[in-house]
Amino acid sequence: MCEFTKTNGIQRKFLACVPICSIDIPEQLDLKEQVQIFDATVGDVRVREYPMKCEYQQKFVKKIIATLENNGCEEIYGMFYEILCEFLGSGDDRGTHYRHFLMSNGKVDRLIIRESRNLISDGTTGLCSWQGALALAEWCVFHEDFLRDKKILELGSGVGLTGLTVLNLCSPKSFLFSDCHPRVLDILRSNVDLNSSRIDIDHEIIDLPWENIDEGMGNRLGVDLVIAADVIYDNSLFPLLINGLKLLMRSGNCLGILAMTIRNQETVSEFFKQLNSGGFVFEETDTPEFSIFIKNDETPVKIIKLRYADKNN
Repeated sequence: MCEFTKTNGIQRKFLACVPICSIDIPEQLDLKEQVQIFDATVGDVRVREYPMKCEYQQKFVKKIIATLENNGCEEIYGMFYEILCEFLGSGDDRGTHYRHFLMSNGKVDRLIIRESRNLISDGTTGLCSWQGALALAEWCVFHEDFLRDKKILELGSGVGLTGLTVLNLCSPKSFLFSDCHPRVLDILRSNVDLNSSRIDIDHEIIDLPWENIDEGMGNRLGVDLVIAADVIYDNSLFPLLINGLKLLMRSGNCLGILAMTIRNQETVSEFFKQLNSGGFVFEETDTPEFSIFIKNDETPVKIIKLRYADKNN
């Protein structure tokens, strides 16, 4: 295995904060290779500026040291020990941390996404990147020709990973991020500000509770495509979501792309039932293999393409 392949594979997984157990550390690394891995991970300048969880980085360094020590490595790069002492001696009481996603052929070379340390925080699940958002982002990049020059609205943008991927790699005409929880909007704004300085496509963040989508909004916004990921989880919200989609999509040729993680088949089936009775036609579309992001949750994801067909309602 060449040095670059070793370093790049480890770096990509580390930056995305995949479980430490899924990061394979070669049993033998010479000093030059160790320095390369250090500089690409815990020693990376942007990781130092936008750090991941301290305990995550600590476990990563411990795994490297243990792997090399257990396999009789003659020399271990001293900076691994130094930075481990730094991690052990520092508290980490921040409510958020960062994940870094390497990009290729984009306007930026990586997306840096600030997230909550907890899956549920401040009464919402919108402060983390979920599997559906990663899958939808992959779908959008795979179908970049379909998205090119379109005016796109994303419902429930969360921390912004899908939308920032689209802005970076899919060349839409414009992009509207939207959410409604104040804390989510705060993190969303910070992520868009952090990652969009070199992106010259029109984009905006709007506070959009689904109940505030009104009769004329579809015409006012003039969007060609509505996308959303992991908004299908609470049956009580389905009427608001479906009515909002109807108001946005029933004028013109607007289409919708929804990604949903299948954790409860009954919930998804109920959504499909209400979607059908609400005047929509839809079909499941392909779910591309992950090539940009790293799939670390085996829960299946469905992606559907939909349009509003009941012109009399």
